[in-house]
Amino acid sequence: MTRIAGWALVAVAARLAVSWASAESGVFADMAQYHERAVHLATTGTLFPDALRGPGYPALLALVYRLGGVSFWGARVANALVGGALAGVTGLLARRAGAGERAWIASAVVALYPGLVLSSVYLMPEGLYTLLAMLALLLVRHRSVPLAGAAGVVTGVAILTRSVGVTLLVVCVSVAAWMWRTGAAATRTALARVVVFTGAFLLVLAPWLAFTTRVAGGPLLDATSGMNVLLGNHDAASGRLNMADDAPLRQQHVVGATSEADANARALRAGVAWAATHPGAWLRLAGVKVGWLLGLEGREHAWVYSVGYFGARRPLTVTLWGVLLLAAFPLLVGAAALGLVRARGRLDAAHIALATFVVATIALHVASFGESRFHLPLVPAFAVAASLRATPLATASRARLLLAGAALVALVFVWAGQTPELLDALTALRAPHGASTPRPY
Repeated sequence: MTRIAGWALVAVAARLAVSWASAESGVFADMAQYHERAVHLATTGTLFPDALRGPGYPALLALVYRLGGVSFWGARVANALVGGALAGVTGLLARRAGAGERAWIASAVVALYPGLVLSSVYLMPEGLYTLLAMLALLLVRHRSVPLAGAAGVVTGVAILTRSVGVTLLVVCVSVAAWMWRTGAAATRTALARVVVFTGAFLLVLAPWLAFTTRVAGGPLLDATSGMNVLLGNHDAASGRLNMADDAPLRQQHVVGATSEADANARALRAGVAWAATHPGAWLRLAGVKVGWLLGLEGREHAWVYSVGYFGARRPLTVTLWGVLLLAAFPLLVGAAALGLVRARGRLDAAHIALATFVVATIALHVASFGESRFHLPLVPAFAVAASLRATPLATASRARLLLAGAALVALVFVWAGQTPELLDALTALRAPHGASTPRPY
């Protein structure tokens, strides 16, 4: 058994252990929507008649429900297996990126990363989407045209799981352009890869787009994307999600829409129009959004715990989880920066794919809003960076050192600004009634 496979098993075990300790947890909010669609698909064999959520994750849950009955535990077992597969794929991606014998480090990070482990308890699509995204990156970096088709299929499924998977289209084009520019692929081959990739993912998306055209009044990946853009681009926008903004914005811009597609289009137009007419404010918000996207974790977990999702836990348990969540991302980013500074070897398609995925994901959230939970799909990419084969720091490029140092200093200031709010939340959750005193999201 290789180390990568071993860490994949550790990933499954860690997720099962946390799920077992949370066996009484149910579903609410977004989780309830995914569960409802999965039950409908499992019992009727048809999609839920709206476009609110893409069908990727509900389809996985529906398969589990058909095989073993409707069970939250069964769903969490599936999430744990997805986590194990993610650890394995990340290790393989690290090996292709030049980590060599250190590739297991990337698998170990994904296996034990607190945010990924805890999120597997939730009936949410982040784990499945992250696995599909990493698998797409593993496939798209290959020169083979048939594998470009496979990458397109995986990308289509990723988009059906979370619409932010459109970032993978940018990855494909960037990798093809890099191969053509460096002579790694002839012009005809590079173009063929893009065409085959595009055709494959469109073929996967076509049935869903036809379905949403029929039930929602127009082709949609989901019915939330337009509203997400509006929530991140209006006069009172803070750069992150404020649920209290939703109702008034809908009242102002969306009420009167004739269909889900019309509502989505109205919200999207309003958000884009605000950004176009307030460029200075939008630019200031852009930096804030990146700060929230790459921020300290814990806000969503504190909210979920405060509404009783996990039940009351001992203060020591709450403290340990709180500290792990707060510390994990800064430590990972620091390790990734050090890995990039000390990395050796030539730039190749795997590096282009990973870097483009990170940049495109950040850009997408600049267009909407930033939340630390949305950086979970970036965790495997940072884990790969941390695992790269290292040269002595004394021989590292000065330009790399300066760039990595500047980025880390900026993030440290961001994290320092976010720490008091999260420590206050942790203090509140440790109190005797912390699990039954709802906090605002």
